[in-house]
Amino acid sequence: MKDIRNKFFRAKPSKVTGTVHEESEISSLFTVHRLPGHYFNMVGIETTDNVLFIADSLFGKPILEKYGIPFIYDVRGYIRTIESIMSRKMNYYVPSHADITTDIREIAQLNMDAVKRIEDFIVSILQEAKNYDVILKTVCDEYDLQLDYAQYALVGSTIRSFLSCLYNEGMIQSEFVDNILYWKS
Repeated sequence: MKDIRNKFFRAKPSKVTGTVHEESEISSLFTVHRLPGHYFNMVGIETTDNVLFIADSLFGKPILEKYGIPFIYDVRGYIRTIESIMSRKMNYYVPSHADITTDIREIAQLNMDAVKRIEDFIVSILQEAKNYDVILKTVCDEYDLQLDYAQYALVGSTIRSFLSCLYNEGMIQSEFVDNILYWKS
């Protein structure tokens, strides 16, 4: 949509000068770690002096309080990434959406709690069958979010990711009725 064709959604292209493979060493100074969940093919960079740049894999408290629902395309991948980051003993962690820290556990737990809260809420509202639009509205009302086109794209995609995950794990069911997909726990 023209309303989301902006610098936030369409960054300037960058020139690719080489390909980095997952869990590989770039040089003797850097190691690449796969960080699935938030976005496709996201990676973090670990330095030999024990600093881990974790990109957009975790969100700080101000971001979580402001938006409530972080963008997640793979819910279980996101959880695995949080667990992986928490298991690494680093001198510093450098997230994109939080302050640099020597202890990532609090930020990681806030993100785990956010995922659990969203998941539990979606399951709870599906005691009665609902279609996607009603689910999205109900979640946004709960989180006091006012959608614009950008939030519709981001939050909407995240809610679909949760529905897919919950469905794949057998926690909810789906059914087409008169060409409308309904979800139910």
